[in-house]
Amino acid sequence: MTIDIEQLLSQKLSAKQERASALKAKAVFRLTGESEGTWSIDCTQSPPKVTVGEIEGSTVKISLDRTVFEQMASGELSPQQAFLSGKVKVEGNLGLSLKLGELLLS
Repeated sequence: MTIDIEQLLSQKLSAKQERASALKAKAVFRLTGESEGTWSIDCTQSPPKVTVGEIEGSTVKISLDRTVFEQMASGELSPQQAFLSGKVKVEGNLGLSLKLGELLLS
């Protein structure tokens, strides 16, 4: 199963716009493996925006394998389990990464 990352992130932000805007942060997701890429979320804008590529001034950078992201998106793996097992690397605000995981993958 291949997920359109930009579409998934945009849908989640749109559905939970108020919670996303309350984060007032910028985040970068780097996916490795098959169909690797980088996506950014800007929750300082209204409405929050998803873009392809790395945004300047990010509060947190999250790196993981695309397969792990898809497992989290499908509910097979929780963001907390992925982080604790070393499948997710976080640079910057760890608390924000957990909030983003709850927001985007629930």
